[in-house]
Amino acid sequence: MFSKEELEECRRADICSCDINKLTDVTNLKVDVSESVINRARKYFQFVRNPYMFRVGDIGVKINCGNGKNLSDSIIDIANSQH
Repeated sequence: MFSKEELEECRRADICSCDINKLTDVTNLKVDVSESVINRARKYFQFVRNPYMFRVGDIGVKINCGNGKNLSDSIIDIANSQH
């Protein structure tokens, strides 16, 4: 897992100046919806190097939390989605 300092460093990373090829590609990330939300979130954190930034194929993605949500809330929302 990540320490609070490591998460803050990940949050501050700039998607525009990073090497997209070094981001984790989540295209083949499998989510087992029968698992608990906690286990799904834990697997996501283990899979990515930066939980705020990843790529889908050639597209870089950065998660920005808003509306009073923190990263954990945002990850749980993603894990709960049925897309």
